[in-house]
Amino acid sequence: MSSNNLYAFKKVVDWSLLTDGITLTNAFREMIYELLPSTREKGSSQKVHIVLDHTKYEVNLNNVGFSETDYPDHKDILQFRYSRKSKMAFEFQNVFKSSYAYILQNRTKGKYLVLPENLKEYVVFYFTSQPDTFIAECIFASDIAEEQNSIQQYNETQVEEYLNYYMADQNSGIINKLGN
Repeated sequence: MSSNNLYAFKKVVDWSLLTDGITLTNAFREMIYELLPSTREKGSSQKVHIVLDHTKYEVNLNNVGFSETDYPDHKDILQFRYSRKSKMAFEFQNVFKSSYAYILQNRTKGKYLVLPENLKEYVVFYFTSQPDTFIAECIFASDIAEEQNSIQQYNETQVEEYLNYYMADQNSGIINKLGN
């Protein structure tokens, strides 16, 4: 991943991600409006790309249309949408096989299923230099468990030292300004 890709948001793997799409966070929505102004209009749809494991997938970026008279205080809802039979859905199901299997086995129609903490997996989305292209990076439950196990043997100070928490930034500084 190149250094010009900026963090957008993190999404927990759930049934929606594996089959239909993703509702975007409010902070992400405002950034999208700056990059893709045409998405401001309720009911609009635009083709965008998600890059996952070096493969580019085309999905829709929808601004969900709803009645402003019925919901006057409701914020816009932006979603990455794809069909259940799309390449994007199949790729997420393949990448997150264990989450998909767990959800299929324990899912009750009409009920939202939350994965147990030790099974949670995530997708992190990043902006790219192209306004209609986003990078998706997967974080697996096994990666999280491995990290947790590797730092359990250290105390907090040791971990901070390892992460260079106290490292000085030679380019930082303080500017004093007088004001009324």
